[in-house]
Amino acid sequence: MAKVYYILAFVLGFTCFIVQLVLIREFLNLFMGNELVIGIMLALWMLLTATGALAGRYLRKRKHGSMPVFILLILNGILPLAGAMLAVWLRSELYAQGVMVSLQGILLISMAGLAAFCFFSGMMFTLLASALSETEGKNSISRIYAIEALGSLAGGIIFNFLLIYMFNSLRILSMVMMMNLLVAFWFAFTIRKKLWAAACLFMSMLLIIPSVLINPDKFAADILYPGQKILLNTDTPFGKLVVTESSGQYTFYSNGIPAFSSGDIAVKEEKVHYAMCLHPEPGDVLMLSGGLDGSLEEVLKYPVERLDYVEPDPWAMEAAIKYSGALLPAEVNIFHIDPRRFLYETKNKYDLIILNTPPPNTIGNNRFYTDNFFRMAKSALNPGGIISLKLHASGNYIHEDTRLLYSTVYNTLETAFTHVRIIPGNHVYFLASDNPLHGNITDLIREMDIPTDFVNAWYLDDSSIQERAVIIQHELDPDAQINNDFRPLAAYLSVRNWLGLFHVPMWLTVLIPLLLMTFILLRLSPVNMGLFAGGFTASSSEFLLLIAFQLMYGFIYQMAGLIIMAFMGGLAFGSAYLHRAVSKSMKGYISLQVAIGIFIGLIPFMLMVLEYPGLPFWFPGLIISMLTFVAASLTGMQYQLATVLRQGSRIDVASSTYSADLSGSAFGIFLVAVFIFPQAGMVYTGLMLAAFNFMAAGVIWWRMKKG
Repeated sequence: MAKVYYILAFVLGFTCFIVQLVLIREFLNLFMGNELVIGIMLALWMLLTATGALAGRYLRKRKHGSMPVFILLILNGILPLAGAMLAVWLRSELYAQGVMVSLQGILLISMAGLAAFCFFSGMMFTLLASALSETEGKNSISRIYAIEALGSLAGGIIFNFLLIYMFNSLRILSMVMMMNLLVAFWFAFTIRKKLWAAACLFMSMLLIIPSVLINPDKFAADILYPGQKILLNTDTPFGKLVVTESSGQYTFYSNGIPAFSSGDIAVKEEKVHYAMCLHPEPGDVLMLSGGLDGSLEEVLKYPVERLDYVEPDPWAMEAAIKYSGALLPAEVNIFHIDPRRFLYETKNKYDLIILNTPPPNTIGNNRFYTDNFFRMAKSALNPGGIISLKLHASGNYIHEDTRLLYSTVYNTLETAFTHVRIIPGNHVYFLASDNPLHGNITDLIREMDIPTDFVNAWYLDDSSIQERAVIIQHELDPDAQINNDFRPLAAYLSVRNWLGLFHVPMWLTVLIPLLLMTFILLRLSPVNMGLFAGGFTASSSEFLLLIAFQLMYGFIYQMAGLIIMAFMGGLAFGSAYLHRAVSKSMKGYISLQVAIGIFIGLIPFMLMVLEYPGLPFWFPGLIISMLTFVAASLTGMQYQLATVLRQGSRIDVASSTYSADLSGSAFGIFLVAVFIFPQAGMVYTGLMLAAFNFMAAGVIWWRMKKG
């Protein structure tokens, strides 16, 4: 019977990991999300799972036999798809298409979509840990923990290298449902419950027919995009890509955010001609992303000698060519590579770099607006070359957070370039060069005899543009801090500005979790307090390492998946084997807590070494993977040791330790991703995490001495 529980634990980890990856993508699409959305979702996921783990001990104590396990297998199959569809329905009912979802709405919809599955999956862990311990006649809690981690590892491999290329998100959840129903049938058959097996088989037959006949992804898209003809709805390694048509206009959505629309003449002309006309001889031009709306053709109106275009998402390019008739002139050299990596590797020199990446509203996008990125761009420019970028326009009144965002980007540009000019339009354009950037836009366009429909004297007034530029320039804060790779202030300000739209102060989103975390910590035993601190550190370290990986490699999702899989592998290895290196005593437990603190404190300094040029392309990824594996192994070691030292019945130990570990992880990922890292930066975040573990070790030692 022990082997049966091993298999069920593996299936639980496999299911949870795939469901989590799918729902993150779906919720980002629903909420047009950023790190705050991801932090909310992951925090809710782990807190709800922790609550289910605690509830599981009461169910097990009632001696229901194998019935709860059988029922939970069925529920864990059905609930992910049902929860996702419920979230889609609520999003469409509460908010019109195109309307931004408030923070309260995100909490409500996320809770509705996640609550049932997370609660029952946490309950399942407790039941399996208790059942295996009873079967083997010893404490086998950490074995279930290790095998669940191995299941997550397998789920990550299957999802990242197979499923994402073959199926859309909700179709994957349909497959997960059928897998769990088949496992439930096998479980009932194994324990000789023929009636259960027959009922499960009948239920599977009822569900398989609609899952085959109805495409859940198309059904959800029809709900989310009413009144539009959906031409494409697909998942790619870059996220969800949707193309719609309405009254002859094609709109392309990336993760729920409109990327561009066909026929938007003003936007495509502004982002090209403002910069191009200010350079006396724009011979060699580099456009980084955002050229599928016709911008490349605008560049070719000038006598350019070379035009390179970097488009990281080949799926978006293929869709633009197929559906909107986007033209990619033969003169254009196309590169499917991360823009930042292209700048790092290229030997070419350009007169103009047009940056069309999304604004720095996420930590991932922030990497294109940092001092290090601007220095890389300058190294790829000829003397007197120009870089152009854009941020969202503010209107006549500049919000405080928008003012700080403009100031941060402006001051960061000044670290690399002598002159920075602001040109307000449909967006606010920032142009930077070591040469002065003078001249009236419409006069220069007329002198160069460039044919345009919007950027000309018929539609634009140079004096009005200059007046608005002076107003923005006057509002800038010369003392605003610099945006850095390892301190993404622009992303933090964007999130704060987003919260301000719903009149939610940033301090409130931090204070409430801190108060709740304090309440939980005060109620934990010394052992579980250590697990809470360890979980907090584990999720934070995984986040920091993923950020470092993204900075170096960009959006290479398969490789980023390797980092997550290295973490799961480390959890399994640490809890199953490496724990033998630590003494099974409170002294050993405290020493391990201190070791976790030392390691997380050293991670930022080890990551800084990887920024040195000349390293092989693969080397930083290898080191980051190794650091991830070690961090997770320490967490796995701590969990195994905690299950040995924690007093009480096995079911109480299983539920309380798992709950403490997940609760710490929930608060860690939310507070670090949303607030601590963007504000404090990589180094100080690592030092604060180290101090937190040292404090936890001190409190555990003091409470142990106190008796």
